[in-house]
Amino acid sequence: MGCRVQVLRESKMKLNDGETLCLQQVFYDHGEGAGDLAFRFIRRDAKGHMKAQRGQAAIPDLKMAGQLIEELNKTAMKISI
Repeated sequence: MGCRVQVLRESKMKLNDGETLCLQQVFYDHGEGAGDLAFRFIRRDAKGHMKAQRGQAAIPDLKMAGQLIEELNKTAMKISI
């Protein structure tokens, strides 16, 4: 059985190639009350579609990762699932 992903919050950064690098806080819903709260990096193409890269995003450099983490921390929120 598959897993449903619920995006709880997200920070975004445009890249020079028109793509967007995103850091998301997500809930992986495995069904039947099972799930995981986690963070993930994804990339979207210029049309906003998620790019499959073996379940991982290719992050150009650590500075970008740090900026996205800093931005997401600014939007701290209480999450109850």
